[in-house]
Amino acid sequence: MKVAKEVYRYIEYELEHYEDYKRELELERERILESSPDRLSHLPRILGKKDPTAKKAVKLVESTAVLSLERRICAVDRTLSRLSEAHRAMFNEIYVKGNFNQTYVCGKLNISPGTFARHKKHIIYGVGHELGIIPLDSAV
Repeated sequence: MKVAKEVYRYIEYELEHYEDYKRELELERERILESSPDRLSHLPRILGKKDPTAKKAVKLVESTAVLSLERRICAVDRTLSRLSEAHRAMFNEIYVKGNFNQTYVCGKLNISPGTFARHKKHIIYGVGHELGIIPLDSAV
């Protein structure tokens, strides 16, 4: 099944920013953990205030930024875990190292342009399925 060009491009965008998302997630977690406690958090527990550590733990679990980044990162990680080493090597060349030139990647990995296209499609459709934007019967 063919996927709309816009969907394909969106998934490629997510793949191209995978490393950025990992850095952003780490920064967001650090920001939450290093944030100042609320003004009244030092008051005794009997006043109904939770301790600052518990508040930070809840913020980590409930943060929409953290959840969104984790979802994107996990979609790529789950897809790559199901694919071959050749797929992962190609993902690394294209989306981690930023080598978008097909001829260069084919030469470096010793694969044909047809294999390049198939592997790329497997990666994109797999991530699209994990993100819930490509139905399972379309995922290659």
